[in-house]
Amino acid sequence: METPKRLSMYLEQGDGCCNCHEYSIEGGPFEQDSITVTQDVWCTACGAEWTNVFKLVSIKNFKIEDTENEAGED
Repeated sequence: METPKRLSMYLEQGDGCCNCHEYSIEGGPFEQDSITVTQDVWCTACGAEWTNVFKLVSIKNFKIEDTENEAGED
């Protein structure tokens, strides 16, 4: 079971196992549901399993093309 301290450390550092801190992490495919993406993850060193949850919090480098004059307007 996760403890608040372990969870906090994992969310801040984002690497290594939540349980044993080894870098023996493997993960399954990413699954998307609206703006949330999840991934089942496991540690091959200690056998711990968990699901990472990713949420869209921002975007960068947004660009939009000017399509106003592309419709054949002179």
